[in-house]
Amino acid sequence: MKTNVIKPGIDRKAVPAAMIDLEDEPDVSGRLERIATSAYYRAEARGFVPGLEMEDWLQSEAEVDADMDSGMRQ
Repeated sequence: MKTNVIKPGIDRKAVPAAMIDLEDEPDVSGRLERIATSAYYRAEARGFVPGLEMEDWLQSEAEVDADMDSGMRQ
C-alpha cells in the first residue's frame, strides 16, 4: 500500500509528495513497544531512580535496533 508523505515546512505545490511503500517499512509500533518494555525493565532494575529515563530509553533503543539489524542480516 502506498501513501503520500508531506514533509513539514515544504510548499506542497513546489514539491510532489513522496510515495512510500508501507509494506517495506519495519514494524514501527512493534519496535517502539520493545524499546518501551526494555526501558521499563532497566528502570525497574535500578529502583526507578528519577533522572535516568532518557538514558534507559536510549540504551534500550540501541539494543532493540541492534537486535533488529542482526535479525535482518540472517
